[in-house]
Parts: sequence; C-alpha cells; structure tokens
Amino acid sequence: MTRARVRHRLVVYAGLCLYTVMAIFPLYWLLKSSFTTGLDLIGPRPLWLPPRLDFTNYERVLSVGLITTFFVNSVKIALLSTFFTIVIASLAAYSLTRFRFRGRDLVQRSVLLAYMYPGILLAVPLTLVYAQVGLINSHAGLLIAYVTFSLPFALWLLMAYFETIPHEIDEAARVDGATHFAVFSRIILPLAAPGIVTASIFAFLGAWNEFVLGLVLIQRNELKTVPVGLALFLSGGPGDTIEWGARMAAGVMVIVPSLLFFLVASGRIARGLAAGAVKG
Repeated sequence: MTRARVRHRLVVYAGLCLYTVMAIFPLYWLLKSSFTTGLDLIGPRPLWLPPRLDFTNYERVLSVGLITTFFVNSVKIALLSTFFTIVIASLAAYSLTRFRFRGRDLVQRSVLLAYMYPGILLAVPLTLVYAQVGLINSHAGLLIAYVTFSLPFALWLLMAYFETIPHEIDEAARVDGATHFAVFSRIILPLAAPGIVTASIFAFLGAWNEFVLGLVLIQRNELKTVPVGLALFLSGGPGDTIEWGARMAAGVMVIVPSLLFFLVASGRIARGLAAGAVKG
C-alpha cells in the first residue's frame, strides 16, 4: 500500500470518527443530563459523567398526571398514521408505476411538488378548515393531517423502489392467471419490503416527533401527544426556573420509543434486502 493511499485512508477514517462524535455527543449529553440534578447540572464546570444515577428528573416527569395518556396518544396516532400512509402510498405507487393512463406524469410531478412544499405554511388554513368541519380536538383530524403530510415522501420513495422491480415478473404472474391485486400483494410487496420498511420509519418518526400541528389542532390536555404535552407541562410560568434536568429526562423518554422502532425496523430492512435479492 502506497503512502498516498495510507494518508487518504487516515483522512477518511479521521473524518468518520469526527462525524461519529458529533452525531453521538448530543445524545450522550442528553442522557447524562437526565441523571444529573442541582449544581452538577447548571454549575460553571460541566461534569462529563454524573456523580450518581439520580432518577429525580424522571420522577418529576412521571409526576405529570397525564404522562401515560400522552404516550398512549402518540403511539396510537403514530402507528395508525404509519399504517394508512403505507397502505395508500403502496397502492398509489403500484398504479403509477404499473399502469398507463392519462395524467399519470402530472400526478408523479405533483407528488414531488407536494413533498417540496413546506407543511408548516398549511397550519393556519388547515386549522380554519378543521374548525368548520369539527375536527379540532380530534385524533381523527390529527391523523388525517399526519397522513397527508407524510404521504408525498412515502409515495415518492415507493415509486422509485417499485420501478426497480422488473415488469417481466408482473407479466409472468398475469400469464399464470394472477389478478392485479394478487400480483401486488404476493409479489410486489415482498420484493419491495426494504422500501416499505424505510417509508414506515420516516412516517412513524414524522408523526411521533411532530409538534406544530399537535399544538395547533389539539387544545384539550387529555388528547395531546407527547411532544406537546411535555413541552407545556414542563415549561413553567413567568419567572419560574426552567427545569433543565426534567426536560432532558423527557427528551430521553421521547427518543426511546422511536429508537426502538428504528432498531427493529433496521433489522427487517437487512432481511428484506436479502429476501429481495433471492426472489429477484
């Protein structure tokens, strides 16, 4: 190995190590601060490790009476929005990539345009429409909004993935007498499993971490999701001391479900890639 290649590898590895440290450090600091209280947390000299595992911050968060309700609401809405997003996106992607009809290209371009449009600009008009149709303070309204905003990306991703699946597989199945739905459910979906799981991850995380729509469309405390509920209950009033430790503990509690979902789904991505390679 020449010296130039050695220097190149050293530079690449050093860059990767620096990027890894920059990516992991906020999570480490969040976790460390969640177990730190008092002057150890806000003192002039930050501690790199907590002196002891103090669960006071977590007890403060759990003392919020509706914390369990917040988590149940978030889990329910995130899972339902992910399910409906994937069902609609997969059916639409199959029709847009497998059938030819008038206006298909316009629909495909519109999907990309909708994905590029900032969703926060629709918060005010969406609130006005929801107020007229009675969807304010409704999980159904929040679910419709989450599916609407996550659908363009999921559809765009699945269309690109479905295009990689050879059309000859569809034709061979049709010759054997399979219906379009049978081709879609028994052939296309198993082959597209990695793309579907990837779209599911983005849809779930988008619904789980969403804050603005949950704050605007839901005013009743028992209907709030985790990001909104914890932000309001831990904010305090004018002149109150900000409870940074409790906020850090709340952040850890919010991250854990999405992290577990990602770890479970990432393993399925690897298995789906191997299965798709064998079937293809």
